[in-house]
Amino acid sequence: EEMPLPEGWEILLDDETNHEYYFHQASGTVQWEHPNASLEEPSEAGHASYLQAASATPQGGGSPARAERAEGGETASVEWKRASVNMNRTSVHLMSEPSGEQISAAAAQEVQDLQDLVSKLMLGNDFSGGSRADSPAITVSHAITNLAAATMGELHQLGPLSPALAAKWGKELDWLLKPLERIVKMEPGKKTASDGSEIEVMIPVKVHSKDLALLRDLDSRLTALQARFHPGDLGVEYRKAQKGDAGSKWWVMVPVVPAPPPQSLLAGVRDSVAVVRLALDNVRDLNQRVLVAMPVPEEYLAALPKNAKEVLTRETARVLKNDAKIDVRRFISACAITSALTASDLMSKLQDAALVWEQKGPGSAATGASNARLIASQMRSRFPEAPQTRLETRKIGANGDVGLAAIEALSRVLEGRASLINQRLMDICHAAGLQL
Repeated sequence: EEMPLPEGWEILLDDETNHEYYFHQASGTVQWEHPNASLEEPSEAGHASYLQAASATPQGGGSPARAERAEGGETASVEWKRASVNMNRTSVHLMSEPSGEQISAAAAQEVQDLQDLVSKLMLGNDFSGGSRADSPAITVSHAITNLAAATMGELHQLGPLSPALAAKWGKELDWLLKPLERIVKMEPGKKTASDGSEIEVMIPVKVHSKDLALLRDLDSRLTALQARFHPGDLGVEYRKAQKGDAGSKWWVMVPVVPAPPPQSLLAGVRDSVAVVRLALDNVRDLNQRVLVAMPVPEEYLAALPKNAKEVLTRETARVLKNDAKIDVRRFISACAITSALTASDLMSKLQDAALVWEQKGPGSAATGASNARLIASQMRSRFPEAPQTRLETRKIGANGDVGLAAIEALSRVLEGRASLINQRLMDICHAAGLQL
C-alpha cells in the first residue's frame, strides 16, 4: 500500500519521461522519491525564499489570480513556482536517474559540458597547448562572462528565463563557483584540549564564501523577479516598436499596458523596482570593493607620467590639490560629461592622477589623491553604465587571485542583467504612466 503524502506535497506527471514525481508547493522542491512523512519538510531557505520574497503581494494590491484563493483557485505565486519546476527539471532528472533514452541523453550531455569546461580551465583557453594560455583567474573571469552572454541575452522584454537556458546558467555557474567557495586562509585561534586546557592553533577560514553567497542570493532574486512576468501574475504583452513610439528603435519591444492599468500590476512593478535597485546597489558596491582590493600592476605604475598635470589639465590638478573640501557635485557638473565613454575617460584620468600623487607622499599631493579618488567613486555611482577604466581593466588582466576574479566577473554580469531588468521596468512604468 502506498504511503500517504505529507501535507503540502502532490504527485505530478513529468511530460518528458512520463514518470510521476513529487512537488512541494510551499518550497518549490521537486524529487522523484516519495517524501517520507517522518522527515522534515523541505526548508523554506535558499532558492524558494527568493521566489517568495519576489512574489509577495505588496500592500494595497493583489493580482486577480491571487484573489482566487478564497474561491479555491490556485494562487499566482504557486503558478510561477510550478513554472520554476520546469526550469530545474533537467537537474532533477540527473539527481535520481530513471530509465529512459531522454534521461541518458541528458546525462551524457551534462558530462560533455563538464568535460568542455574542465578543458578550458586546464588549458587556459589555449587549445594549442602552447604558452599563450590565460591565467586561472582570467580563465574563470572569461568563463563567467561568456556564460552570462550565452544564457541571459539582451532582454528585450521581461519574462521567465527559458528552462534550458536557466538550467545551463545554474549548472555551469555552480561548477565554476563550488571550488572557489573552498578557498581558505589560516588564522590563529584556540582549541580546547582533552584535559580542558586551551591551546593556540591555526584555523582555516573561508575567504570568499560570504561574497559568493551574496551574489548567488542576488542572482536568485533576479531570476524570481523575471519569473513573475507571466500571464498568471504580472503578465505584460509586447509589440514591436512603430514609427509613432517616441525614442524607440525598430528592434525594441514596447510593453502594452491596458488603460487604466490594473492595481495589481502597478503594485507588482513597484515591488520589482525596489528589488532590482537594491540588487544594483549591492553588486556595484561589491564590484568596486573587489577592484580596489586588486593590486596595481608595477608596469602600469612605471608608465605613468611624473606630474598629475600631465594627466589632468593644470587648472584641474591645482583645484584638486588645494581644495580640502571640494564640492564633488559641482565639479562633476562643470565637466559637462556627454556620454558614458567620456565619463569613463575622466574617471581613468582621475584614477591615474591619484596614483601619481600617492607616490609623492603626504602634503598637498595626498589631498589631490583623496579628492581624485572621491570624485571618481562618485562618478561611478552617477554613471553606472560607463565602461571600466584603464586602471580597472589592467587590474583585472594582471590579477592572479581566482576568487577575486570570479567575484568581479559575476558582480559585473549581474549588474548588467539588473540594469537591463530595470530598463524594462521603466518601459512598463512609462507605458502605464507610473511615476516612481
